[in-house]
Amino acid sequence: MTRNEILSQVRKLLSDEEAPYLWRDEELDFYYELAVRELCRETGIFTKTVTFFTVNGQYLYDYPSSFTEILLVKTGDRILNKVPFSFIDTRMGIKGQVMWYCLDYLPTKILLHYTPEEDGQIIKVTGSAVPESDEIDSAVPEKYSHFLIEGVLANAFTKSDSETVSPFAEKYKLLWLSRIEQVKRDLERQYYNPLNRTIIHRGLL
Repeated sequence: MTRNEILSQVRKLLSDEEAPYLWRDEELDFYYELAVRELCRETGIFTKTVTFFTVNGQYLYDYPSSFTEILLVKTGDRILNKVPFSFIDTRMGIKGQVMWYCLDYLPTKILLHYTPEEDGQIIKVTGSAVPESDEIDSAVPEKYSHFLIEGVLANAFTKSDSETVSPFAEKYKLLWLSRIEQVKRDLERQYYNPLNRTIIHRGLL
């Protein structure tokens, strides 16, 4: 379902199809975007990849704050292993072939180890994310798009107005939460984590 189809169905369920509306179009758009972001944040259903290029001697790189979890880091066709900072520690900054990365050194920073020896090496980072404004309409797979109807309704009924108070508010809130849990269950059944690899002993770094 498209955004317009979802919001049209929401208006029907709100019995708010004739002007003057109790919920303005701008409000329903806002509630739609809230629902998309909540579904993506809670389930990890939306993923994206960002690419950056190494700089000789630089080992810290930014990744978007919209990422909720880093799933995969690659250089070329090679998947890098994730390690805690304690495995790098005093070796930080030593130059060599990039083989590992860590995320617990600084927020929204990827620390590469070894430190790149050359400019322009491609690093690709894939992660679950909360979509930006221009990603909203493509963030939720088609098979789950109709779930957003309950999400928009649950948000719409939070409007503080005597005319928008409804006995169905709690019903749609619970339906929306159940939809989120359903997506989580589906993803857990499908989940495969290519980073479930043995961490290299510190002595081998």
